[in-house]
Order: sequence, then structure tokens, then C-alpha cells
Amino acid sequence: MVENIRNENISGRKEALKQAVLRTPGVISAGFTDYSPIDIHERLRPFQVEGAEAGQSIMISTQSVDYEFLETYKVPLTAGRFYSRDYSTDGVPAANGEGSAGSVVINSQSVKTLGFSTPEEALGKYLLTVIGADEDGPIFGRMAIIGVTPDIYFQSPKKAIRAEIYLLDPNRYNVLAVKYNGDPRAIVDRLEGVWDSFTNDVPFQYGFVDDAIAEEFRKERDMSILLATFSFITIVVACLGLYGLAAFTAERRTKEIGIRKVLGAGVFDIVRLLVWQFSKPVLLANLIAWPLAIWAMTRWLESFPYRIDSWLLLPFLPGRRAAFPHHRLEHGRGARRQGRAQQTDQGAEGRMRATAPTCAGVWLLDDTRESSRPRSGRWPIHWTRHVLSVRHGSFPFGAPYEAEDVRELAATQPNPADS
Repeated sequence: MVENIRNENISGRKEALKQAVLRTPGVISAGFTDYSPIDIHERLRPFQVEGAEAGQSIMISTQSVDYEFLETYKVPLTAGRFYSRDYSTDGVPAANGEGSAGSVVINSQSVKTLGFSTPEEALGKYLLTVIGADEDGPIFGRMAIIGVTPDIYFQSPKKAIRAEIYLLDPNRYNVLAVKYNGDPRAIVDRLEGVWDSFTNDVPFQYGFVDDAIAEEFRKERDMSILLATFSFITIVVACLGLYGLAAFTAERRTKEIGIRKVLGAGVFDIVRLLVWQFSKPVLLANLIAWPLAIWAMTRWLESFPYRIDSWLLLPFLPGRRAAFPHHRLEHGRGARRQGRAQQTDQGAEGRMRATAPTCAGVWLLDDTRESSRPRSGRWPIHWTRHVLSVRHGSFPFGAPYEAEDVRELAATQPNPADS
């Protein structure tokens, strides 16, 4: 985008400058407009459909373009035609009232704004607008609609597409849009040389459309980088905390895990118990965070006129899926390690294992690690199930007996070797 075209040193030679630019190697096409894309300027004019009741004028944004506007910006036509040098009536009519009516090209949003149902219906209709003024008041011009273009995001994508009318008005040109192919730096150097050949008093100013669009979303880009950085730090700290808490919890409950194994709990049962207890605060945290995050994202998306609809669950599924497996992995690892331990902290000397229940009433410890033949003062290696573990209704976890309690219960049982 070459700017400063309206400068007095250039304004009288706009067309010559354009032709010189078109002869520059690497340039495909060029066209004049009165402002560049992503520009915040908006020039409003009152328009009224001919035949409508007086006072029903509508303020619509206008943009001055030249014949190569559509070619340069690669904009197709929805209906009708664009401005052509073959038609002398194309353009804005003279303010002195001399000459025939002018012509305009409108976008699809203007079709709705002006009250037409289809682009084809709008073709051939006349619009009235102010084109000047004299001592008697404003001078109205009469312009026919000759073409309809699709809606173009010429302003910020953060704004809704507006109704816009394109006028062929050379007096308003301020920007030369250049479409090129090749090295951008080389093209800029050549265009600067062309500019200097026309004037040395006006600085050469230019810009790229992609840079303008990137700058428009710079705030969102910086925010995303900031959020991603702090999110990564938060996840790392949370993972370290989960690992430490899981290890501490499993270590603190080592004695309980041993007793539960004595009462019949398997490794999977112990892991399930500890992981479920540890999952409750994680689930509660997610239930609190999800509504707040959804509310914040909704408020942020409201600043964009065009936004996604079916998004509510998708962004949070990865977070939910990442939170639970991680804490289950960390906590389950410690619980499984403790669940497979062969001894309790109370100094049990024998191996703890279970077989089918026999007539005895409590799990018994055997420190011989030998065969199950009866010995004097020894219990057989066969273990039996205490009836309280079944009576409590939770066989895998049993009653929370200490190791001393198990020994006391074992001491009250008859010795099978004496029978």
C-alpha cells in the first residue's frame, strides 16, 4: 500500500504514477482507494432510494475506488458489472447539475440496508445523495446501481461488516494498492525509486496488508503467549504438587494399607480406594473452574461480531482429560507401590498372602514361609477370613484393625496343631 497519494505534489499526476508503477517488474496490478484495509476511517453519506418517502435517507459508508479495484483485491461480482472506461456515465455526477446521472456499486449488506430482497432487484434502481451545496441548499445527485459485490472485510475483522457503497471519485484517492509477485524488499525498493522520480519533497510511505492484519490481532497474540506461559508454569507446579501429595499420602497410609491387605484387600482395591479419595478435590476444582472459564471465554468472544458457536465443551475436554489421568497416575503409582509391599510398619515378619477361607475366624500370619504342615506353636500358612470383614459389607477393605489387634485375635484362636 503506497500512501500520501493526495499530496499536492502527486495529486495532479496520480494516473501517471499508477502507470509507472504498473511498468515496474514484479507488479501485477494496482488500484486507487481513499483508505487502506484495516483502516479505522469511515466516510458516511446519506442515501435514499428514488421514489421512497421524503426523509427516509440512510447513512451508508462510502469508499472511493478506481476501475482496477476489483482486479487488485480479487473481488468477484455478485450481480451486474463494475466501473468501466467504456461507459461515460460511470462515476459521481457533477455538482453543478450538468450531465447525466452517475452510477454506484454497492455491497451485499447495502442491498439489505436499502430494502432490496435480492441483488438483482437492486440493479437499475436509483439512489439520491448529496453531492454538493450552493446558496439554495444541498445539491442532490442521482446515481444508478450498476453492480453488487460480496461483503468485503475492509475494516477490522473485529467489527461487523457494514453497508458500503463504492464510488468512482478520483478526487478522494489517497492510497495506491499494489499487487505484486516476488521479493517484497525488492518490490519496495523499485516502488521507492518510481516515487522519487515523481517527487523528492514527499516521503515514501508504504505498508503491507498482512502486517496491518497481524497488528490488528497483536493484542490477542500477546495475550495468548502470556496465558500459555503462565499456564505451562501452573501445570508444572501442579504436577509437582500432585506428585508430592500422592507420595506423602501413600507413605502416610502405609500401615493402613498393610492392615487392609491383611484383611483381604488386593492391590487394585487399595489403589482404587486411595485414588478415589484423591480424585474428590480434583473433581471439585474442575467443577468450580469450568463455569468461571466458560463465563470468561464467553465475555471475551462477545467482542467479536463473528465467533464460533459449538465451542463450550471442546476447549475443556483436554483439560479434564489431562487432569484426572495425571493425578491418577501419580497417586496410583504410590498406592500400587505401597499396596505391593510385603510387610507393614509394625514389623510383621511373615509373608502376607490369602487363600480360600477355612474354619478359622481371622487372617493369620505365618513367619515360617514353609509348607502348611502343622507344627507345635505354629500356625498353618493357610490364611482365613475374619467374619467381621464380610459383616461390614466391604470385604476388600475390611475393618481398620492394627497389627496388634490382629495378633490379639490370632492368640484367641485354637491352634490347629493341638486338635
